[in-house]
Amino acid sequence: ETVKSTVTLTSFTQDKDWIDNDYISKGTSSALYVANNGKELLFLTYTEKIINSEDIMVTFYDGYTAKGELKQSDDNTGLSIVSVKVDDVVQTTLDKIKIASLANSRVSNLLATPVIAIGRPYGNAESVGYGMLVSKGSYVYLNDQNYEILTTDIYGSTKANGIIINMKGEVLGIIDQQYCSEDCANLITAIGISDLKKTIERMSNGEERTYLGIKGMDVSDEIMQSQGVPKGAYVTNIVMGSPAMNAGIQSGDVIVKIGSTDILKYSDLTDANSEFQAETSVTIVLKRQSGDEYRDIEVEVVLKSM
Repeated sequence: ETVKSTVTLTSFTQDKDWIDNDYISKGTSSALYVANNGKELLFLTYTEKIINSEDIMVTFYDGYTAKGELKQSDDNTGLSIVSVKVDDVVQTTLDKIKIASLANSRVSNLLATPVIAIGRPYGNAESVGYGMLVSKGSYVYLNDQNYEILTTDIYGSTKANGIIINMKGEVLGIIDQQYCSEDCANLITAIGISDLKKTIERMSNGEERTYLGIKGMDVSDEIMQSQGVPKGAYVTNIVMGSPAMNAGIQSGDVIVKIGSTDILKYSDLTDANSEFQAETSVTIVLKRQSGDEYRDIEVEVVLKSM
C-alpha cells in the first residue's frame, strides 16, 4: 500500500565526455508523494539527485510517467520538492496513488519495533528491506534545526535512498546514509519524519526558510537542577554574520521566548521560527548568565531568508 505513495524520479543532465563531446547523463532516485494542492502533485526527494537537471521525469508505481519541475529546495536538509501538474496525470493513475501518511517519530516507544525500508535501500529500484529500529535519540545539529537520527538493523547500500515505514504503512523517516556512523556504514539510517514536517510544509507552499543562525539543544532536567541553567533553547553556537549574531545573541544564552511563544525546548524554537516570514522583526527573550545568576535580556532580530 505504501508503494502507492512513492515514485521514481529520472533526471537528465547534459554533460561532456573526456574528448568534449556532448552527452546526456541519467540518474534515478526515489521520491515521496506528500501533497496535492489541487493544481500540483508534490513529491519529496533529494536535491543532489536532481540539481542542475535539464529534465525530470516522474514514474508512478503503475508505470505512468509525467514531467516534473523543481519547486523548492532546502539547503539545510538537502531535500527538495518536485511538482507535477495534476492535468498532466491521467485519472486512472490519480485514482490509484495516495498521499503518504506521516507517523510521529518522536514517541519514545519505537525502539525494537519492526520497520520496512522501501524505495531504493539497496541502491536499485524496487528493493525492500525488513528489520527493526535499533537506535534513536542521537541528533545532527544544523542551522536553526536539530534532526533526530533513526538507525535500523537493515543491511543496505551506502547509497541507499527512500523511506522507512512502520507496520501501519506510516512513514517514520527519510533514508539518509550520510549520517551513519563509520562502523555502521551499511545500516539503513533515516532522519525522523517529525523533524521534517515543517520543512515539507514550507517547501510545498513554495516558501523560503527563515534564517536565525543558531545551533542549540534542550536543557535537560539534570542540567537544570545540577547547574541551575534555566529551561529553554540553549545556544551552543552562533553562525557568523547571521541575524542572531547581528542582534547580539551569544553562545551560552538560553532562549525562553520568541514573539508570543514560550520556549521550553529547542524544537519549540525551531517550530516557532518557521511560522515567521523573512524580513520580519521579532522580539526574542533570552536568559544570559551574569555571575551566579541568569538575567533576562530582550533583543530584536530581523529574520532573513536562508
